[in-house]
Amino acid sequence: GFESLSLFDLLSALRHVLERFPEESIHEVTLDTISVREKMSFLLDELRRRGKVIFQSLFETATSRLEVVVTFLAMLELVKIRAIRVWQEERIGPVVIELAAAIGDIQDRIAKEEIEGEDRGA
Repeated sequence: GFESLSLFDLLSALRHVLERFPEESIHEVTLDTISVREKMSFLLDELRRRGKVIFQSLFETATSRLEVVVTFLAMLELVKIRAIRVWQEERIGPVVIELAAAIGDIQDRIAKEEIEGEDRGA
């Protein structure tokens, strides 16, 4: 059966990904800004193409710790609006991500979140 995933489990998986990247010095300037919105689109495109994605594979093309963190935040945002499902088949198995709704519904939910965010002044 499927194992439910806690935030602790997800953060542990994230820590393993971050270990691949060296500590970045604070004075380093990052010119290429990566938005959570862009990474949400990237993740949805990957899922539309591949059906399921292994958590770790999301970060294969990442070039910095910042990009890893922004990708993780995008994933959490998609979980929040119930666009994706994140699970494990077994406790120590890979973390799997899959679509939890139709793409059209997901795009509607994202648009609704943006409008509500503006209403809250976010």
